Amino acid sequence: MRLSKLQKTVLIIYLLISAIIYFLFSSKALERKDLNLMIFCYGFGTSFGLLVAYMKELRNNLNFLIWTIIGMIQYWIYWINRNDLYFNMRDYSKAGNWVSFESNIGSLSTETFKSIIIVLISIKLFDWIFKKITGLNLIGTYYRFSWYDDSDKRRITWLDVLFNLILYAITITTVIIKF
Repeated sequence: MRLSKLQKTVLIIYLLISAIIYFLFSSKALERKDLNLMIFCYGFGTSFGLLVAYMKELRNNLNFLIWTIIGMIQYWIYWINRNDLYFNMRDYSKAGNWVSFESNIGSLSTETFKSIIIVLISIKLFDWIFKKITGLNLIGTYYRFSWYDDSDKRRITWLDVLFNLILYAITITTVIIKF
C-alpha cells in the first residue's frame, strides 16, 4: 500500500517537530524544566493524536509499520534514559511521603515515549477484535458530530464507543503510570 498525501504530511510534520526538539535538547536552548515539559507534551500528544485523530489512517499497513518503527525508536529512547535524572519532572523538595499513588506515576518526561508502541498495538488489536465480532472496522469516535461515519458508510455503534473508551483508558494509563 502507498501512503496518502495526509499520511505523508503528518509524517513530515512529526519528523520536523522531532528534529526541533532534538535541536533544542542538544543546544540546551531551553531550561531543563521547559524542555522536559515539551518532551512530555510531545510524547503524550503523539500517543493521543494517533488515537483520536489518526486511527483510521493506521489501517494502511505501510503507515502502521512506519509508526511502529517510530514507536520502537521512542521506546528505545525512553529505555536508555529511564534512570537519567536530567529528564526528571518531579520536585522532590516539596514531597512529604512518596510511598503513595504518586510513586506509581512516572516522573521522567521521556516516560511518555513508551506509550506510543503500546497505543499502536492496542489500536490494531482492538480493530482486529472488533472485526472478528462485527465484520467491520473500528471507527474512532472522538471528534464526531454525528452517529454516522461517511467514509465507512455506517452508523457508529455502542461497541465502537466502548472500544474507544477502553483505548482512551489504555492511552492515558500508559502515558502516566510507571511500569
